[in-house]
Amino acid sequence: MSAIYHVITPSGERLIEASTRAVAINFAVKSSVTAKSVTASELYALTKSGVQVEVAEPKKLDENQTKIEGV
Repeated sequence: MSAIYHVITPSGERLIEASTRAVAINFAVKSSVTAKSVTASELYALTKSGVQVEVAEPKKLDENQTKIEGV
């Protein structure tokens, strides 16, 4: 079953039919956002230039952690 999601990006607003919110977001940004693994030397160079490592964790939707976004 799918739903229509209102996805807002820096380049504009889109209405996307998808099975989940995550699928809609992925579809909307896949052409403008990239990600790749880095080598140790790339990691060193990037952190030396000031780029900080961020830890991506699911957003907790309630204090008891019974609902976690994306799970």
